[in-house]
Amino acid sequence: MNSLISNLRMAHKFLLVGLIALVMLAVPGSLVLQDRVGQWSTASHELAGLPPLQATLSLIRLAQQHRGLSAGMLSGNEAMVAKRQAKQTEVDTALAAVRASVGSIDNDGIRRALDAWSVNWKALSGEVSGKSIPAAQSFIRHTVLIVDALTLLEDLNHEGGLVFESDPATYFLQAAVLSALPKVTEDLGQIRARGSVLLTRGDASPEDKARLEGMATQLHQHMREAAKLMDQVGLANPSMRQTLAAPLEAARTGATDALKLMDEQILRADKLRYPANDYFAAYTRVIDEQFKLIDIGFTLIEEALTEHVVAVRSSLVWLCISLLALAALAIWVMWIATRSTTLAVGNALRLAQAVADGDLRTRVQTTGNDEIAQLLRALSAMNTSLETVVSGVRQNAESVATASAQIAQGNQDLSGRTEQQAAARSVAVRSARQRWRCLQPAGPAPAPSPAARQKLQKTPATASDSTSPKVGPTQ
Repeated sequence: MNSLISNLRMAHKFLLVGLIALVMLAVPGSLVLQDRVGQWSTASHELAGLPPLQATLSLIRLAQQHRGLSAGMLSGNEAMVAKRQAKQTEVDTALAAVRASVGSIDNDGIRRALDAWSVNWKALSGEVSGKSIPAAQSFIRHTVLIVDALTLLEDLNHEGGLVFESDPATYFLQAAVLSALPKVTEDLGQIRARGSVLLTRGDASPEDKARLEGMATQLHQHMREAAKLMDQVGLANPSMRQTLAAPLEAARTGATDALKLMDEQILRADKLRYPANDYFAAYTRVIDEQFKLIDIGFTLIEEALTEHVVAVRSSLVWLCISLLALAALAIWVMWIATRSTTLAVGNALRLAQAVADGDLRTRVQTTGNDEIAQLLRALSAMNTSLETVVSGVRQNAESVATASAQIAQGNQDLSGRTEQQAAARSVAVRSARQRWRCLQPAGPAPAPSPAARQKLQKTPATASDSTSPKVGPTQ
């Protein structure tokens, strides 16, 4: 690994470091991005699951009303015949709306449950229309259908993921709106249907009254459960508490009044004289108050989910922009650092190669105060110092060469004068010898004595010295 890295060019090393840095940024960034995408997907899925829930709540409400009207009609209340028929049409329409809303849900269990509900409803409504079923049996089968619809509502809530909502206020509100309050409406609906039958018939056995008392006890339990959930909603979100305060109080008051009406006109009455239609209408108003509270809570849930989707989507967009900006900034900084460093190192290399080739005239531009810039300035100073030293050496060498040339010229002049002197002496010796011969007599001459010979040897040197030019000292 060390040899591989050491053989890379400087730019490639920076590129490798930059890639590692980008990977280090990408790993946590991708995890955060994945979390944001998951939150957005979950919130969008929860929001998309609201229409089936709302359609199912409407179906439950209409089925409860149809149960009460069917019980009254089958007990002999002819005033409810037309109302029951109109309500059957409304239930059919609501069932079609539920089918349309769950069409995009990929859950075979929900589809099978809805198909079974449709088959049972068609059979029951046909028997009720033909008055071929007793009121008690109609009540039981309607109740079974409504319980199945409540189970379908719970399944749709699980499928949409709203039951797993992380926001406390939204979680408690959906528990109240989609679980506790529908149970309250069902309890009130059963009391409405059972009481209408008893009032239409005009009497109530102890068993009938005991059954109504059991329904009232169950209603109290579900009302306490709903109230507790609504209190949690108010604690988690004061704004929601303020919005829900008035309809919640109206629903509580209405349920209390309905129980009081049942207690006074059925449980404690010796004879059942209260009009069944008025009883039915009074309970219908109370149940409508419960559904009004459900609708307001459902609207708050929808608003909260919509705001959450927008917030998560906005945070996701800003996260993507931030990651892209950070990546772009990292790439830009890496490119600037790589370019400045490689250029500086290239300038240092070029300067060193020029010095190695003997060229001391190369200059580099230096900017910045980092280590590379300090190195370039040190190399430039070294280059200038070397140039000064070499220039001094060159000047000294030129001085030595000039002196050597002058010395050589002086030696040449001295050699020439020496040759001239030697030639002059030679001429003088020959001249002296010739004069000597002219002065000698004919015939053999006696040999000169040693003293005369010495005198003759000195004479030419003197003549030569007298005739030779004066040579000054060599300059």
